[in-house]
Amino acid sequence: MSAPVARAPRPAARRRGDAAVAGVVLLVLVSVGGAVAAVVLGMQPLVVRSGSMAPGLDPGALAIARAVPASEVAVGDVVSVVDDDGDRVTHRVVAIDPLAASSASLRLRLKGDANPTADARTYTVASVDRVVLDVPLLGHPVSWLSGRAGTVLVVGGAGLVVLLALRRPGGRRGVVALPVLALVLGTASLVGVERTVGTDAAFTDVADFEAGVLAAHGVRAFDLDGGSAACENIGTASLGYYGSVRIKWKVKDTRYETEWTSPQLTNGGTKIDAQVATIGTSVSTTFRSAALGLGTNDVQPSLTGGTIQVVGRSRVRTAPTWVSPDSRTVLVERQALALGGVRCGTVSVQPTVILTGPTGSGTTSAVQGSVDTACGTSPRAAACGTAQATVGRTVSSVSYELRREALLQITQCWNGTGYSAFTCGTWRDATVAGTNPVTWRVPGTNAYGGTLFTGTYTLTIRVTDSVGQTAVQVWTYTAS
Repeated sequence: MSAPVARAPRPAARRRGDAAVAGVVLLVLVSVGGAVAAVVLGMQPLVVRSGSMAPGLDPGALAIARAVPASEVAVGDVVSVVDDDGDRVTHRVVAIDPLAASSASLRLRLKGDANPTADARTYTVASVDRVVLDVPLLGHPVSWLSGRAGTVLVVGGAGLVVLLALRRPGGRRGVVALPVLALVLGTASLVGVERTVGTDAAFTDVADFEAGVLAAHGVRAFDLDGGSAACENIGTASLGYYGSVRIKWKVKDTRYETEWTSPQLTNGGTKIDAQVATIGTSVSTTFRSAALGLGTNDVQPSLTGGTIQVVGRSRVRTAPTWVSPDSRTVLVERQALALGGVRCGTVSVQPTVILTGPTGSGTTSAVQGSVDTACGTSPRAAACGTAQATVGRTVSSVSYELRREALLQITQCWNGTGYSAFTCGTWRDATVAGTNPVTWRVPGTNAYGGTLFTGTYTLTIRVTDSVGQTAVQVWTYTAS
């Protein structure tokens, strides 16, 4: 009877390799398991990017939210909503206003726990993402793993496992490699399916405002209401002048206030209009004057009279340094001899922009079909419309940005032939025909659809006229 042969100990390098294989397999299992759980349970992971919900939700925390009907939301719940600009905000519900009895939607008033006041805007929703769990400090690692680099690590690591398994001696290659290969394929299809989404717990107090909250937000100038009639003379005329003028404009964003400037205005040459109204509401700012400056004045009286230029811009209410690059200009004439009269002069009216197509959301074919119907197919277009400058001017340029959010939170922009993450942040020229009005087209074909994006598109059109006045309009639609 032969003596048993002692098995030689495995080399240290092989033990380390086995440990590495086990680690990568565990990482793959966790990734696949997390993706499956998110899909099956309908959970939405959110990475908190700012601190207005502190100390409950500090920056860097991972919040898990679940979509629920608005009827299930109660005061005190922490919910995540998407505002009119497409930015996600996660705050606590402080008030609920029901709409019509037949409506499934509710109007929510939200407030950050660290904010002294509630959000300036309300949110009308039929469903919301309600936060059910949060884990401090876990947001950034999870966000990284769900990003491009993390996916490469997981999938690449899984592929490495296959190679190592195929090299194992002893005839066990197929036994080990087959389930690992299945993991690779499963990981490639599931990792990032339910990616993390960044959420701003937006600040509403200037002392605590964190610039990063609006880092990707471009402040847009308001539109004057009424064209050349946007300025009105108020009161009874005396020698052709009035006690005040009123400038009418439309609210562009409930987070904005309006800043009017002119060296001839009182209070340091600036008048701030901070009234709050819903988007699109027509409001007005009054500029008063009095003889010899005796009384309430917005416009300084003048001995020589003449015309002053009043320039208006939008600015973020809680961060006054965030100002729209574009402005609106109204000329106001002052009465001589310091008599204090004023009257409207020329109104520098912004161009108008109209979207002809796409005419709505829906499937990829429906959106493209609406473009083809509205814009024609020779040549094909991604979008089209018209633009017109006020009388005496012409449209000098029409620019566009068409963006979509692809898988793994990668924002891509259309360059006329395809999408690229490297073309965002750059205005591209639309094709223009005519003089005033003009027709414009965003060039290209097959701009909608694909397997690695969310289906949400944002089209921004900027029109500039011959004197430099601009108009910017934004449309959001889906093509799933």
